[in-house]
Amino acid sequence: MRWAHKYEADSLKTLIEDHLIKDVPVKTGSLAHALSYSLLRRRAQCLKAMVADLREHVDELGLLAKRETLQEMETARG
Repeated sequence: MRWAHKYEADSLKTLIEDHLIKDVPVKTGSLAHALSYSLLRRRAQCLKAMVADLREHVDELGLLAKRETLQEMETARG
């Protein structure tokens, strides 16, 4: 996925995202991965699964929110 994203190989990125959605269960790190590579459909799938079982994913979502916030602060600081 990293190379598909880096080199803007959209058709390859779509194929990988299709595979993730179809064959890879949502687990720790799935949402972060989807966000990192702008996988909108995978992100939606992850969020839907996490909302359906919020107790299972609340800690992960908290950590992700903190990490994303820290990254935004670093970027803004320059």
